[in-house]
Amino acid sequence: MKLLWMCNVPTKRIELMKNTQQSTCVGGWLEGLSESLLADKDIELCYCYPEYKSQKLGHDKKDNFKYYAIPISYYQATVAMQEQCECGKIYRKILKLKYYNYSNWKAVIQLHFKILMEGGFLVLNKKVIIISVTVAFMIIAIISTFFVVKYFMNKNKIDYVYEEYSSDNTQNRLDAENNNNEADSTDNLMLQIDGENVLGVIKIDKINFEGLIYEGTSMQTLAKGVGHFTNTPYLEGNVCLAAHNTNSYWAKLHTLSNGDKIQYTCFLGTKEYEVSNVSKISETDWDSLKNTDTNVLTLITCVKGQKDLRLCVQAKEIK
Repeated sequence: MKLLWMCNVPTKRIELMKNTQQSTCVGGWLEGLSESLLADKDIELCYCYPEYKSQKLGHDKKDNFKYYAIPISYYQATVAMQEQCECGKIYRKILKLKYYNYSNWKAVIQLHFKILMEGGFLVLNKKVIIISVTVAFMIIAIISTFFVVKYFMNKNKIDYVYEEYSSDNTQNRLDAENNNNEADSTDNLMLQIDGENVLGVIKIDKINFEGLIYEGTSMQTLAKGVGHFTNTPYLEGNVCLAAHNTNSYWAKLHTLSNGDKIQYTCFLGTKEYEVSNVSKISETDWDSLKNTDTNVLTLITCVKGQKDLRLCVQAKEIK
């Protein structure tokens, strides 16, 4: 007698014939019935099941047993099976239209379990899920650690600058600048961090920004933080600064408005400013960098999507 048996999963006998290292068979009545039939040598059993991991037809024969592993995609199998499920219409939308209704997540989860129970199709391999989740958590942990370490390193640098540029040393530094106007003398008064002269710290509460100010506005300098335009004052007059328009720096600078406060600390002292003007200027317009009789703080950054323009924020000293 020849018997053709079509099922949704392989038996243990098939996996032994295929030398499969990791068993995926479910055992139970399938195993018991197939082995009982094969005990009768007058019965030739042909067992067919869908194969998802290979695109080639698999087959083998031993004694009175042979099998065929028919290549089929999970999508094809699920679409065929879900016709018999109560939630078939919802699942067809998910598969064919890629429609995900997160408000109906309970029905979607129940549907997956229903398909699993009715047909034995494994939606996701358990080992793959564990590995994927583990790797995802490792990546998140590494990235989070990087940003946390970077934040605290930057915070420590800022605290160090505040301490070194405290008001106790301000008068001595002012005297040194007044007695010697050479550039080298002021350079020597600045702290050296990351191989750059650190002018001070700028703090803008409105956009939750606090960062180091380095001397110069080269690309290399601006990659480290806020840059100070050389040939503009350090404290008295129009102090001019620049930074990249990125999330780490001044991406939100355009949200400032008149009256917003800015704190500026340098090796000569600390001043508080109040925003008085926010405007867009041409990239070739340098009038905003000219010195002034009053104490002003000028901030320059790029304008997103407008390469030929710059955002210019000017603030007056609060006395």
